[in-house]
Amino acid sequence: MLKARNLNFGNRLNLDDFSAEPGSLTVVLGSNGAGKSTLLTGIAGLLEVPALQVEFNGINLLDLAVDERAKRLAFLTQRQTLDFDFTVDEVIRMGLHPLSLDKEQSEARFNEIVDALDLIGLLSRRYPTLSRGEAQRTQIARITMQRAVEPGLILMDEPLTALDLRHQQDVMQLILRLKEAEGHCFVVVLHDINIAAQFGDQFALLERGELLGLGGADLLQPDLLSRVFEIEIQRSVEADGRPQFNAVMTND
Repeated sequence: MLKARNLNFGNRLNLDDFSAEPGSLTVVLGSNGAGKSTLLTGIAGLLEVPALQVEFNGINLLDLAVDERAKRLAFLTQRQTLDFDFTVDEVIRMGLHPLSLDKEQSEARFNEIVDALDLIGLLSRRYPTLSRGEAQRTQIARITMQRAVEPGLILMDEPLTALDLRHQQDVMQLILRLKEAEGHCFVVVLHDINIAAQFGDQFALLERGELLGLGGADLLQPDLLSRVFEIEIQRSVEADGRPQFNAVMTND
């Protein structure tokens, strides 16, 4: 289980505590500047404050050396910069660096991820030549390659940015499979409420650095979402029973 305490970073974010269960997907929702990226960066231990505590499955991650922490925690940041002329194959395999997998395990994991994210045809391409969407899928592959052998913690900041609808679905299906089959704990920032509602187990609603709610799908109420996103949100129900959320756009 993830237990983070004293996530207090000035006017960017102020949370007394934050928690998430193994084998679950917690979706972080909020408008620009709400503190979503700060939350993930803080959990990753990249923002140091004296009282900060981040515990995962009984281990204090902040007490670990960086290489040891990387065996338990993988973090896809919002901005991924890589200017070196590596191939896609090489970038993806970088995710194996902190781990101690044998060749057979490594190749099985590589083939699984490359197939899931539709990257087979890109493996020989040079990373700087990729489109934004291709680069994003490559980085997601690298991060998911890094996942712990035991259930670990995977943080993703806006993984669906620049992806078309087909590849958004691929990414979410991969997350779903890894959390259910291997028990990993995902904390993911998304902007699409409908994708969040379809795949999320827990939801964290942030507003201007404050946590408005942390819980199940009952939090996804139009009045609260309207407050979070600062625009009117309406909710309807599809024929299959799934909720559908829409922002009310005006010409004013």
